[in-house]
Amino acid sequence: MGSRRPLRCLFLKRRALQYYDELARGLEENGIQALGLFNDNREDLDRIRRAVERFRPGVLLTIPSLSLPISDLSASLDIPYIHWEVDKLLDEGVLAHAFSPHLHLFTPYLGDVPLFRNAGIRAHYGLNVCNIDPTPDHAAIPLRHEVTFVGSVEAGRNNPYRELLALNDRQAAGWPEPLPRLWEVVKGRLEDMVDILVQGSLEFQNWLPQLLAEEFRDNPGLYRPLGLTPADLTVPLAKETAHRQRAHFLRVVPCLDAYGPEDWQRVLPHWPNVRYHRPVEQYGESGRVFAASRINLSLSRIYARDGLSDRIFNILFAGGFLLADRQPPLVELFTDGEELATYASPGELAEKSAWYRAHEMERQRIARRGQERVRREHTFGRRLAQMLDLVFS
Repeated sequence: MGSRRPLRCLFLKRRALQYYDELARGLEENGIQALGLFNDNREDLDRIRRAVERFRPGVLLTIPSLSLPISDLSASLDIPYIHWEVDKLLDEGVLAHAFSPHLHLFTPYLGDVPLFRNAGIRAHYGLNVCNIDPTPDHAAIPLRHEVTFVGSVEAGRNNPYRELLALNDRQAAGWPEPLPRLWEVVKGRLEDMVDILVQGSLEFQNWLPQLLAEEFRDNPGLYRPLGLTPADLTVPLAKETAHRQRAHFLRVVPCLDAYGPEDWQRVLPHWPNVRYHRPVEQYGESGRVFAASRINLSLSRIYARDGLSDRIFNILFAGGFLLADRQPPLVELFTDGEELATYASPGELAEKSAWYRAHEMERQRIARRGQERVRREHTFGRRLAQMLDLVFS
C-alpha cells in the first residue's frame, strides 16, 4: 500500500464487548476519523455496506473476530483490512478460507505468525493492549483481597475434552465391535497423554504437538477406525492440560480469591483454598478487582506461552501488583522485580506470594512502576500507531 495514512477508518464491533470507545479514541489520536458499527449478524452486514458508501473509509478494522465478509468487502473496495487478533490460534481450519489480499493480521502470539503466513495472510506480531475502563480512580479503591485470580479454571464448556469423552461413551453403546473396545483403549491412551502433558506443564513445557504426532505415527490402527485425527484431539488435550496445570499451581496459595466463569463451582469441593466470588465483567469491573487485590496472579495456558494476554496489561494499568509465570515475551517486555514479579514453579509461586504479602513497600513500589509503564506505552493509541505505520509504510 502507499505511505499515506487513511483519513477515515470503519471499525467493526461485537455487542458483547465494551472497549470500542477507547479504540475510537486511539484512532483519533492518530489523526483518523473513526466510525464503529456492530458486526454480529446479517442485518448488521447490510448496514455496514450502506455505511461504506456514505463514509468511504480508507481502512477497515476488526477486533477481536476475523471476519470473512469484511475481508470480501476489503477486496471489493480495494482497501486495507486490519484484523487485530487477541487469542491463540487453536483451530487451523480457519486458514482454509481465501482472505482479501489487503488483509493485515496482527497476533500477539509469535508462534502463530508463520501459521498465518503459510496460509497466504500477511501476518505480523502485535502485542495485546489494556482494554478495561480507564475512568475509575483505581488508587482510591481499598484493598479487600490478599491473592486473587481472575479467569477461567477451564472446567466448563470451554473444555471440550470432557465433552469428547462423554459423547463417545454415550455413542459407543450403539457401535459394532470392535469399536467399543477400541474406544476404551483410546480413552486410556488419552489419559496417559494428559498425564505426560501435565508433567511438562509444571515446567512450562508444551509437548502436545510432538506427543500427538508420535501417538498417531505409532498407533494408527487405534484412531482411524474411530474417525479421530490429530486435529480432533489438539484442542481437547490442550484445554484439559491447562485445567490440570491450573489445579497444580493455584492450589499452592493458602487462600485464593477467585473471579470468573461459574466453572469454578465444579472444582470448589476439591480446592478448599479457594473462595469463589462471581463472574466479573472485564471492561467495567475487572480493574476494580485488580486494584482491590494485594497480589494478582496470572497463569498463561501451556499452549499460549508465546504471547501475552490482555490480563497482563489490565492488571498493571489498574495499579495491581502482578505475579505472573515467567513467559519469555513477558520478561522481554517488562523488568522482573521492578515492574512485576514472576515465578517458574508451584513452589516459587507459593514462596513469592507469601514474600510480597509480607513486604508491602516493595509490593507498592513494583505495582506503581508497572502501572506507569503500561499507561505510558501500552494504550490503544500507541498500539494503533505501530500497526498503521507498518501497514501504510
